Amino acid sequence: MAIKKVKNVQARYSDPTGIIFVPWTDGDHIGTDGYDLFSIVGDTVSVTTDDPDTTEIPHEFSDTPLDENTTMGATTLTMQCLDFDNDVLVNLFGCTKDETTGVVAFPAEYKDLYCLVQLEFADKVVVFPKVKMNSKAVFENLRSDIARGELSGTLYNTDVMVGDTVYDTPRLHVPAGVVYKVGWEVGENNTKTGGAAITVKNGNTETAVAAATWQQ
Repeated sequence: MAIKKVKNVQARYSDPTGIIFVPWTDGDHIGTDGYDLFSIVGDTVSVTTDDPDTTEIPHEFSDTPLDENTTMGATTLTMQCLDFDNDVLVNLFGCTKDETTGVVAFPAEYKDLYCLVQLEFADKVVVFPKVKMNSKAVFENLRSDIARGELSGTLYNTDVMVGDTVYDTPRLHVPAGVVYKVGWEVGENNTKTGGAAITVKNGNTETAVAAATWQQ
């Protein structure tokens, strides 16, 4: 048995440089327009996973179970944003906008809304390829505070292609310079149609430029 001694932390995830949302047009196809959100409230970005649900299969003759069935807990992504731009409200909150009057109406009932979320760091990104959004607007303590949008959602598995490899995953850590593809209809022999190719670039801590490009 070989023991690998790790002297220093090899991969650090701190001080993100940007967050990008790319709405899916429906449950099967990703869009081509992304939103680089700048007004994210500090220390509100959180990715948490519920504890696994475990069911033991008892043993008739011992206190040690014969086996156990384990189901992974759901993972939730949350953050707070101060930007109530109309595009953000329509595409991330599910609002509707009247182009003639400029009126923005919040939805009266929940409707499915999915987004790809890319959390950027200096030399890599964490990709959440399919997040089922459940966002809300919070208006409280407006004299001493400010209205906030709570962007939140549950991570879902979906196919992500890197080269010729297909990952069925809710989260992918991607180094700079790597192209990953999301929303492709993957068939036999990895044939693929539609979707979007996303190129990860080096992050830039001085500006809020997007670290990814989309193309059909």
